[in-house]
Amino acid sequence: MVNMSYALSIIVLSLVMASVNASLIFDAAEVKATPGESLTLSCGVKQEFSFCIWDHENGRSFQATAVHKGVHPGMRAPEDLTDNQCGIVIDSVSIEDSGEWTCRVFLADGRELRGIKTLAACHSPFVIVGNECLYFHEGYMNWNDAKDYCRSLSSSEYNSDLATVDSCEQLGDIHQHILLEFALLTDPSSARNFPSLPEINNGDIVNY
Repeated sequence: MVNMSYALSIIVLSLVMASVNASLIFDAAEVKATPGESLTLSCGVKQEFSFCIWDHENGRSFQATAVHKGVHPGMRAPEDLTDNQCGIVIDSVSIEDSGEWTCRVFLADGRELRGIKTLAACHSPFVIVGNECLYFHEGYMNWNDAKDYCRSLSSSEYNSDLATVDSCEQLGDIHQHILLEFALLTDPSSARNFPSLPEINNGDIVNY
């Protein structure tokens, strides 16, 4: 006679062990893309799982199985789902897709695995800073010349104009980008005659 409680214990133990050994297959490196091109966001998991979701930092959420079934226009399943069961393809990347994407994989035991990837989608020569595409020109111009120059960078796909700073957070992102991109933190002598940069200090702006 088979001991059913023993058999049940073996099954439950096997499921628990499989879930414990589950691991995410994910590359967290930043991805750069040109608006209009297709992009694959890869995310896989070793062992069994219940379902997975992609969250964008702006509040949008996409369940992978729904994307694979064609529920969300402009998105589809990757051609190869091997070790990429939760992967999705964005057919035409837009600037609004820039930012953090989080792959959330829910396991059978209720645990959750997460991987976060940053997408930067800007037309060259613009770069993503915070949530915006900006271009940094080296050199001095008066306001009118700078406005004309910025507008000259417009194309049939986008319009360009002088950037406006609407918050301390945005100003901090721009400030940090200048410091890092032009090596002002590691080598102040490489400032290349930049005008004085603002420093954020407890909410107050202090010039160098």
